[in-house]
Amino acid sequence: MRKPSHQIESANPLTLIIAIVALLVPTFLSAGESSEEVDEYRPIGEPTKLTLITAGTDLDAVFADIQQQTGNKLVDFRERFNQDISQSLWNFSLSDREFWPVLDKFLDAANLGLYAASGEEALAVVNRTPGSAQRFGRACYAGPFRIEAATITARRALRSLGESSAQLEMEIAWEPRLNPISLSLATDTLSILGDDQTPLDVVQRRPMLGAEVMPGTHSAEMVVPLQLPPRQIRAIDTMKGQIIALVPAGKTEFRFTDLTDAEDVKQIWGGVKVELVDVKRNQSLWEVRMRLEVLGNVQALDKQRSWAFQNLTFLENPEGEVIDHAGFETTNQSEGSLSLAYFFDLPVENLKGYTWVYRTPADITEVPVDFELSDIPLP
Repeated sequence: MRKPSHQIESANPLTLIIAIVALLVPTFLSAGESSEEVDEYRPIGEPTKLTLITAGTDLDAVFADIQQQTGNKLVDFRERFNQDISQSLWNFSLSDREFWPVLDKFLDAANLGLYAASGEEALAVVNRTPGSAQRFGRACYAGPFRIEAATITARRALRSLGESSAQLEMEIAWEPRLNPISLSLATDTLSILGDDQTPLDVVQRRPMLGAEVMPGTHSAEMVVPLQLPPRQIRAIDTMKGQIIALVPAGKTEFRFTDLTDAEDVKQIWGGVKVELVDVKRNQSLWEVRMRLEVLGNVQALDKQRSWAFQNLTFLENPEGEVIDHAGFETTNQSEGSLSLAYFFDLPVENLKGYTWVYRTPADITEVPVDFELSDIPLP
């Protein structure tokens, strides 16, 4: 068992009011303190601006300056990979530009790169791999997002020409202050032209493409399946489309007590409804059945549901100790809702005095991300 951590992160400007309400309602704790102070209101789909004037080798000072200006945290991962921390020397100056172009130019100047998984809400900085291309100029910058064509492969089927295909893998990165929970791309928004202006078709296996967003990462990969281009086409001239990012303002904690008599108990906060359907003994396990629903017009459980399976949930005993669940299963899926059963290996006769806790992203917003990639060489 472990002691719980009750601090929940949120970017909601009404943090103080929410925290007070949480204290007044014993069975419900909403979002706590904001992870970063924001000097001015910025629409969630707008990029932060950054001025960086620096020279030397002190990365910590640069990272502190970036975080103060933008709310985006960067961490030095070089020692974790046993890399030389003395090889980076820079003299850099760029004023009042969007976050990603400035960061890419600085990383190029300092011979640095990014590692995809920092394990926290931050960008992990490492030494640039020998042979790696410069970051600036490779990507499309779309607000707080950076989109890059990472790899493209072609497959020619010799027995059945209709099975020949190509795959373009895009890397979608975001400012770490955002924490999107889902990225999707409707294939009917894609327009792809070869270098001779011939339209290239997407393999219509499904109308929606997705990218799984894993906790502790700052980027995700999305694969676009293409019909194999004719040999005379040597490159993709342009590729345009619109990605839909689901971005929460923060995370909310729901708390349910009186588990011995709980049945169809509902709580709503931040556009999210959590229903505790019931709690019952299932042989040697306790089974907590629940239903999650995102209210409003945001299709957060229609396009992709993987983020909901990553939500943290546990029981608290009367002493405040945490009991993690031993597993879960999906009991029902419908448009706009998801029902799950969580199992707890707990050798007690009843759950008197226990609390069920469920944490989930809240105040979820759909952010359209229009992008255009160009000059992608074909294999």
